[in-house]
Amino acid sequence: MAGNLDLREWWNDPFDRGWLLSFFESRSLTGVVRVLIALCAGVLGAVPALVLLSPTGPTGLPGRIALFVIAVGTYGWAARWLAGDWPTQVTSFLFIIWSDVAITFCIASDTDALAGLAGSTSFVLIGAYVTFFHGPKTLACHLVWAFASTVAVAIPLIIGADPALAVAKLLVLLVANVAVPPLLQFSFWLIRSDAVDSLVDPLTGLLNRRGLHSRVPLLVDQDSAVDSAQLVMITIDLDHFKEVNDTLGHATGDEVLVRTALRIKSVVRGSAVLARLGGEEFVVMDVVPADVITELAERIQQAIGAPATHAPVTASVGVAAIPARDWLLSVASPTEQLDALLDRADHAMYRAKNSGRNTVAIDLGTGS
Repeated sequence: MAGNLDLREWWNDPFDRGWLLSFFESRSLTGVVRVLIALCAGVLGAVPALVLLSPTGPTGLPGRIALFVIAVGTYGWAARWLAGDWPTQVTSFLFIIWSDVAITFCIASDTDALAGLAGSTSFVLIGAYVTFFHGPKTLACHLVWAFASTVAVAIPLIIGADPALAVAKLLVLLVANVAVPPLLQFSFWLIRSDAVDSLVDPLTGLLNRRGLHSRVPLLVDQDSAVDSAQLVMITIDLDHFKEVNDTLGHATGDEVLVRTALRIKSVVRGSAVLARLGGEEFVVMDVVPADVITELAERIQQAIGAPATHAPVTASVGVAAIPARDWLLSVASPTEQLDALLDRADHAMYRAKNSGRNTVAIDLGTGS
């Protein structure tokens, strides 16, 4: 039953490739992966070019022109992977469609059916790409196309002089082209789900401490490090939260934590990094102009303390900031910088608590 549930979850997974791209970015692998995909596209572009040079390739002018167009177009895709940003999801779909259609035309245009059947192994490259960068439904569409194309090319061999050998080769190719990719994608989905879960607080859906450390390096880049940009750390601690648990129960306490997370989300930018570090302590990090830091912290504090029909709470908020440019130029590791910034924000938050709670204290690194 659990296995069936996993399969249903995998099939219905909307697939967020952002996690994988963030993983590549955090480890400086984005450029390497793009080069590898471009090389694979270059291999696919070599196929029609070689078929043109082969005596078994099409002899008619229309077929040869089509192969030439496919070769040029596929090398164009390779160039696209090497230049510009990571392709959008729509562009990625177009890349898959182009590649699948190009492979089918190449293997079908080969006058030697056995050589064409061997060329169907090219579907493995596209299957691998879809496995990692698209969801199961896209993979299913690719597999149906690869299956139909491979079988169509094999039919002349099956009805030929040695059908047993043709079927044997077809089965091997179908395993490689059709059976292996979904097994790989399901396994990758399980690993990805576990990895994501290890970075997320299960109660609120916000990042946990480990998740915070993984995301912060992605928050600051050269484009965001303009003169006025500040990397701001906001720590939030709910006032008298222990009394909520003691008097109303832990279930109510959990409801308050979830409500707090939702209220924080409602007043910060979508690009902000939000985390629950444990207990009733939350963190918000963002890159903002210096003149909006106080307003942002007060907006969060007021949202949390807004009236509630059940178990209202207030929050003490501490703020620390560092120029985004200084963060990038620092010789300290991101972990060391994050811990130092978090320590400053915590000290500010305790000042807010000592000042009577339900207030904001700010440390901008200037003795404030």
